[in-house]
Amino acid sequence: MKRVAVFLVLLLAASPVGAQYYNFEVGVQGGYTFSEGVETETFLIGGEAFDEVDPTSGASYGFNFAYLVNRFGEIGFMMSQQQSNLQLSGVGNEREPVGLDVNSYHGYAGYNFGFGEAKVQPIFFFGLGATQYLSGDLNGQEIDDETRFSTTWGGGVKVFPDEHIGLKFIGQWTPTYIKSDADGWWCDPYWGCFVTGDADYSHQFQMAGGLLYRF
Repeated sequence: MKRVAVFLVLLLAASPVGAQYYNFEVGVQGGYTFSEGVETETFLIGGEAFDEVDPTSGASYGFNFAYLVNRFGEIGFMMSQQQSNLQLSGVGNEREPVGLDVNSYHGYAGYNFGFGEAKVQPIFFFGLGATQYLSGDLNGQEIDDETRFSTTWGGGVKVFPDEHIGLKFIGQWTPTYIKSDADGWWCDPYWGCFVTGDADYSHQFQMAGGLLYRF
C-alpha cells in the first residue's frame, strides 16, 4: 500500500506544471472566399440568354462555438457569411445584376493534434448543415431565396501565445448540393429501372484567420 501511495505521489509530481484543460472555445474569423456556381438550362432575361449562375468571390466572416470533448476533440456549431454578387453568364453575355449573401450553417466535429496545453495545435474538422443564398431584386422582380444541403471540410492551425486567448488560421471547403441532371438508367431484375442523376455542386473555398477564447 505504501508503494502505491509513493507511486501516485511521484506520478502527480511528474505531471506538467500548470497543465490545464478547458471545456469551451469560441472564435471569430475573417478572410476571403473563392466561389463557383453551376451550369443551367438556357434561360432569357431582358432578351439575353444565359446558361450559368455563379456567386462571385468575396470577403467573408464568421464565428464558431465548441465544446471540448477531451484534450483532442471538439464538437460545435459554425456560421459564416460571404459578401457576393449573383453573376449570370453564357452565350456571350455576362452581368452582375444582383447582390447576394451566401450564409453557411454547420454542426461540426474537430480533432486537435496535440495535448490541450500545447501552444501550437494543428486541426482538422468536418461538418454537416446547409448553405443559404439570399439575393435582392432582378429588374424589379424578387428572386426567391434558396437553402441547400452542404458539408464543410477544413484544417489549419491554432496558436495559443496566452493561456486563454489564441489565433487560428484555416482553409475551408464547402460543397453545396444544387441539383441533379438525369444522365441514364439503372436497372435491376428485382427492383426495376430508375433514372440516374449527375449531381451539381456549388463550391466555396475560404482562407481565413481569427481569434479564439477558451475557458
